[in-house]
Amino acid sequence: MWAVIAGGMRDDVLEQPGRATKCGVMAGAVGGVLLGSWVAALIYVLLVQLAFGVLLIAQRKKPRAGLAALGLGFHLTALLILTPAILASPWKIDFPWMVVNLSWFHFWHLILGAVVFAPLLRQPNGGRVHPLAIPGAIIAVLSVCVLAQIGPGAGIREGMAWVSRADEFMSGIAESESLMGEHGSDALSWIGIILIALPFAWLSMLRKAWRSKNHTYSIWLIAIPLLTLQALTQRRFADALAAPMALCVAWAVFEWLQSKRNQALIAFPVALIVGVGLNALSLNALTSPLGRVSEADAVQNAYREIYEWIGQQPLLDAQESVLAPWDQGHAIEWLSNRGSVATNFGTYVGEDSYRDPARFFLSNDAAAAEQILQRRKTRYVVRTSQMTLSLDPLVKALQSDEIFVESFTNKRGQKRDRLTSRWYQSLAAILWIPNPPADPNNPVFGTGNGDPDGPTRPGSPISFLRLVRLSPVPDTDPRHGGLMQPAAQVWEYVPGATLSAKLKPSQTLSIRFAVTTLFNGQSLLSFQYADSAKASTDGVASIRVPYSTDPTGNGGSVYVGEARYFILNPDGSQVSSGEFMIMEGDVLQGNTVLLKSDSN
Repeated sequence: MWAVIAGGMRDDVLEQPGRATKCGVMAGAVGGVLLGSWVAALIYVLLVQLAFGVLLIAQRKKPRAGLAALGLGFHLTALLILTPAILASPWKIDFPWMVVNLSWFHFWHLILGAVVFAPLLRQPNGGRVHPLAIPGAIIAVLSVCVLAQIGPGAGIREGMAWVSRADEFMSGIAESESLMGEHGSDALSWIGIILIALPFAWLSMLRKAWRSKNHTYSIWLIAIPLLTLQALTQRRFADALAAPMALCVAWAVFEWLQSKRNQALIAFPVALIVGVGLNALSLNALTSPLGRVSEADAVQNAYREIYEWIGQQPLLDAQESVLAPWDQGHAIEWLSNRGSVATNFGTYVGEDSYRDPARFFLSNDAAAAEQILQRRKTRYVVRTSQMTLSLDPLVKALQSDEIFVESFTNKRGQKRDRLTSRWYQSLAAILWIPNPPADPNNPVFGTGNGDPDGPTRPGSPISFLRLVRLSPVPDTDPRHGGLMQPAAQVWEYVPGATLSAKLKPSQTLSIRFAVTTLFNGQSLLSFQYADSAKASTDGVASIRVPYSTDPTGNGGSVYVGEARYFILNPDGSQVSSGEFMIMEGDVLQGNTVLLKSDSN
């Protein structure tokens, strides 16, 4: 976008309205797409408008017929492309002047931008009205609105607060850390070593622009200092600086090489650096296996496969969502076409929804956890292998005094962290079942210990979630303590079938069956699902079961083996036993299945 605008600001282009219009339309198309895909790109559109301001200052003394065409082409094309997204935005109803999400603010911002250039179509020098009069009046009116917090002013003020806000969520994220102060040593690694040359290259460009009165450089001279400050403030913006920085430095080197003496001085060191670099790349290519994928990349690819699988499942509810740690929100929405309970935007798009994944995963109250799923219309819960490695944001979001990680000193005097008993009571720990030592033979991730609640925690399993998908990709990160874990699990929230039996008041109903997850016919993980219930005073025992014994049920990638029930006396002696059947429809509709037994 900036490159096209820079081309449109050339003197020969500004003298030809047709060529200027083409440049404006091309840059506006990119700007519209940028704004529609990421509202924060408004910053980059504002930089273009600042560059237009430089041209408007010079327009009075040196009128150019193509400036109006360039400005109108840019703003009207961006508006044409962005308008469908604005009309589809839910934010424009409740927050019509919101800046950080698409609203009517962005519509009128582009309209007013076009209005600035409209009078210049008839009189390029502005006639009796200075070219800066209209933008000046617009800025003055908006300033009053901001101070009075009326109309778009309130949205602008909130947008400015959003940019400067020290959000507890974002403050703990690496990409939002500053590259100044204590993190200043990271600036070169994040932005690039040519950052050292950037100030000299920028000053050289400024000197060239000042002497030649060439406005082609305007956008770069304005954008680079602001982008550099933005990158140093938040490291995530280093990518926006990369291309303008490389262009500026490359331009400066090219200008410097125009001198034959300089060419001779630099020829040998450049040849040496290029030669060594190419040899290093060749050596690396020869010694590295082709197509090698790091384990971290393999785990990320596994997440992608999981989310794509979710997207392939038929919708049961148009508003159903996926609950996962906050950092998976964007990937879930993009790949599965489902809403996520929390996204990478953190508290910026709703504090309550951001905290709900933490409340769910760290809850030790199954009933409270289920209420969260119901409130958020959650169908799938994704439990990733990396959750314990990024536990800190979850604990912060929970806003609790409970301790999930504690420090200790080992026998060597080294400080280490370990998970506390409170962690092992949480849904996040319980859902990572059965977590046995890996068996590389059969199945891939081992065989369960027979207790979905864990070997040290007495109690019933989670009766409203069933495992429906398991990634075949192992995550053997050494920080997992030597366990070979699947990269991700998908649990489905279901009403569950109620298995009910008429017993004597003192008797107990117990069930168990094997659950095996499959991938392309290969067994990945096997565990025993077991639960029990005592008969009530009226002699009825009921157990909620989230799995179907139907071979075609449970998402198609989970196999449930023989399901058996047992009627037990108070002393544990067996009265009777047998098989039972629960169909997929019973699980999805919450039906009651009567168990016929000969216990009486």
